[in-house]
Amino acid sequence: MWNPDRYRDCDYGLGHDDSFEPDVQVDEAFVPVADEPYIQTVLGPISPENAGITLVGEHLYANPAQLQSDQANYQLTDREAALVDLETFFTVGGRTIVDTTSAENGRSTEALVWLAQHAPVNIVASSGVNPGGTPDNPSATLWLKQELTEGLDGTTAKPGLLTCAMQNDADSLKASFRLAAEYQRQTGLPVMLRERAATAAFQLPEAAIE
Repeated sequence: MWNPDRYRDCDYGLGHDDSFEPDVQVDEAFVPVADEPYIQTVLGPISPENAGITLVGEHLYANPAQLQSDQANYQLTDREAALVDLETFFTVGGRTIVDTTSAENGRSTEALVWLAQHAPVNIVASSGVNPGGTPDNPSATLWLKQELTEGLDGTTAKPGLLTCAMQNDADSLKASFRLAAEYQRQTGLPVMLRERAATAAFQLPEAAIE
């Protein structure tokens, strides 16, 4: 647990346009080997041994297109504030952050790449399964295929995680689950199930069996 008495503010000596790593690769010495596990970060692949203490399900940057009056805290667009948080995380032993912000919730891969270049922390971005989509429906899954093969949000950064939004509707839940399973089989990426309705959790065992 983070102890404020142990925190030491660190200035890593980076200017606004400086970075820890080149744009294309986190660890130039690491090259993934077939059938060997690796972790895909926004700057490139790393070995699992370099992941260290990891937080999953985090949100470093989010700028949703539409917000209700009571949802101001959903907007996270201060990169410098996020950078301070990442440096604090590193100071207390953290090494990797998994950002699960979806495209519909205002994900910015460019911002995640910038943060990864300026902070001594690995950042993993995620792509999501379109709720209700099916593996045999190209129009519903084209965007997902593009993100997995070409990169996120017009960048070359690849996702390191698939998120699957669970739906309360049983048919949508099963379709999303099947789609996530299909892309997991094709890519080997881990899958995180995100509930949009608490009752969806009770339908997961049945969907998994089918």
